[in-house]
Parts: sequence; structure tokens; C-alpha cells
Amino acid sequence: MNRLIENGMIKAHPDMFLCWCKKDTGTVGKSSVLMKTVAMNGRLDGPLVSDDLLDFCLYSQMLMLDRGFSGSAPDKDGYLEDLNGYPGSKGFKEQLRQMGLHT
Repeated sequence: MNRLIENGMIKAHPDMFLCWCKKDTGTVGKSSVLMKTVAMNGRLDGPLVSDDLLDFCLYSQMLMLDRGFSGSAPDKDGYLEDLNGYPGSKGFKEQLRQMGLHT
């Protein structure tokens, strides 16, 4: 997360809880605005997953936290535009697809 903060991609959330979740989900993670929590898919915790791919996945979840309670579909407030604007997003999405995961 520090790399994303240092590069200005996300803002710091000092009271956020970051953890791993079960490996059997099809998403890269889960986020909860209410609980200030991001739980990353355990399948991303391994030697074959690059730091850059993990950063992209964490970025996707942090975008959700930054939007708060919009009460709308994620794309309505520019989520996909921001996600697709991440450097290398197309390649990262392909890597995730090959792993059977999505953002």
C-alpha cells in the first residue's frame, strides 16, 4: 500500500484494516466502507504474483473505499474509468483473468 500512497495513486487510510480472505472467491478482494476494511484474495499471496499485480488489485479495492457510500453501481461515479487509468491495467486484468479472478 505504501507504494500506491507514495506514487499518489491512493490516499492514506491510517484507520483501515487490511487482511487476506479465503482463496475460493472469484474477486481480487472485498472492501467495506463501514468497517474500513480491505480483505485481499488469498490466491494473490504467493511467489508467482508480482508486487505490481498485487498493487493493482489493492488499488481496485481502495477505489471502493475512497468512494464511500455512493449508493450506486461502482461505474456510476467513475470507478471503471479510474481503474482503467491505472498504468498497465489491461495487462493486469489479463493476468487476473488467467488466474480466474476479476476486480
